[in-house]
Amino acid sequence: GVSSGAALGVTTAVLAGVTIAGLGVYLTPIIAFIGAVMAFLFTMLLAEAAGGRSISYVLGGVIVGIALQSGTTILMYFNADRLHSVLYWLFGSFSSLNWQKTAIIILGVAILTSIMLLFAKELNVILLGDEQAQQLGMNVKSFKTGMFVLVSALAAVCVAFTGIIGFVGLIVPHLVRMLIGGDHRLLLPASMVVGANILLVADIVCKTVVVPSELPVGAIISIIGAPFFGYLMIRMGKEYVM
Repeated sequence: GVSSGAALGVTTAVLAGVTIAGLGVYLTPIIAFIGAVMAFLFTMLLAEAAGGRSISYVLGGVIVGIALQSGTTILMYFNADRLHSVLYWLFGSFSSLNWQKTAIIILGVAILTSIMLLFAKELNVILLGDEQAQQLGMNVKSFKTGMFVLVSALAAVCVAFTGIIGFVGLIVPHLVRMLIGGDHRLLLPASMVVGANILLVADIVCKTVVVPSELPVGAIISIIGAPFFGYLMIRMGKEYVM
């Protein structure tokens, strides 16, 4: 839902001709961030209304994402000639980044990931199950809500500047977990490093395959990510049956 909210925000702003003096190239990231936050709030409200369980947040995000994505699709269908500047952003790309934008991303991500790393032990406890975690003194519902807020803020910061790059957040943690296990004290930093390197390789491919043009990195990641995630689903399904 977060990415879809950012996309709808940017698309609507471009069509409405929104301009704010002094923001310049930062207008798109700011509007994208606002759209992402609004999508997250809608997801939270829907999930809490459905009982506030983990599955409620997942399904709430799917529902909000589909609804917002349909809005973006309708706007693009009726205004295709006015949205060329938005299309590349929607596909996900690093081409518009400069050192100032990169510094903002680094600052935001560094702060949020540092907070998340502080709760690595609690994330390990959650793996034992909600009942066991509660017996050990954790407020499971509050903790999970806080983690959802933190992860959504991380996604919003990144999507605001790079556009929508799918599958990285799904594939990398599973891949790293297969290699080093499920201890979040190692899993979180390792996932960050592996994810960054995968994106770096994908970006190099995008810049060299069709020189002098540049492919959107989101497209390359999706081509690689979709079959790999399908493989993970099949493997996890077999392990569950066994």
